[in-house]
Amino acid sequence: MKRYQQVASATLLFLAVFSTSPRVRANGDSGELWVTSQGTDRLFIVRGQGSSIETIPVPGLGPHITAFSPLGEYAYVSGMRNGDLSILRADDRQVVQTLHLGPTLTHQAKPSPDGSVLLVAQIASMTLIKVAADEAAESWQVIASLDFAALGRPICSVFRDDGDRAYVSLLPSGIAIVDVPTMTYIDTLPTDGFVACGMI
Repeated sequence: MKRYQQVASATLLFLAVFSTSPRVRANGDSGELWVTSQGTDRLFIVRGQGSSIETIPVPGLGPHITAFSPLGEYAYVSGMRNGDLSILRADDRQVVQTLHLGPTLTHQAKPSPDGSVLLVAQIASMTLIKVAADEAAESWQVIASLDFAALGRPICSVFRDDGDRAYVSLLPSGIAIVDVPTMTYIDTLPTDGFVACGMI
């Protein structure tokens, strides 16, 4: 079984204005750094210490945040321009499924610790969308959503270790607590301003 870990990287400082996501194997492989360029509709995949850079066009997507399934097999690339979530098989870079989740502003897709669920922050519709992930069948399906209109715009999510609770940052402020199995709102933790995606 492949195992992966996420690590920080200082590679490509000249691309620091873009969103970066590391995908590094723990088996000695030098790994990859995935860099999204929202303005140019491209993904850059950097190998090792920048020895090679692969470019993947994603026309119309406006790619913003990339997250990986727990074993790094699939990349979830959110589309701020067209509202899509593109799901790529990470090794061969092929798009295996596209979910149209809103008119624009699909911001982050966060996989649960076991990878069976994604929570997607859809800013335009002010909803948190629950997607069932079946990697064996390469199938992803929207199964529930939670309206955040009374709370604020959902931005980013993190899961509790058991996957049953999610913490969702809100614009303009606050962190919403969500029961993931039932997709119900529990409470809001007040914050002194906007925390964006600064949660671990």
